[in-house]
Amino acid sequence: MRVGEEGTADVRAIAILRLARELYGAYHRWKCSQADVEGFQRELEIYKEFLAKYGDFLSEDLRKSLERRIEEVEEDMNDAKEVVEDYYKCLRDVEKEVEKVLEGGGK
Repeated sequence: MRVGEEGTADVRAIAILRLARELYGAYHRWKCSQADVEGFQRELEIYKEFLAKYGDFLSEDLRKSLERRIEEVEEDMNDAKEVVEDYYKCLRDVEKEVEKVLEGGGK
């Protein structure tokens, strides 16, 4: 190993230690945000199925309450979808940084 290569390898090792942990966090946030969207989707399915089956037999107040909740969940789900996209972009950015370090970029 030539002089300076060890120092360069040490710097890359420090970078990869940080980036690998950062990648884990980004991946975890991305997957959890996907689960949030799936949870909202399931919640909507339940409300809609219930309304389809029993909506004609509900009091006006309860039916409207369920309809309002559906609107709220749809808004929450749309917000959650944006979060998924943001976390995915973050994940991709970290993956690109990891690749640069692994490929020896910045020599």
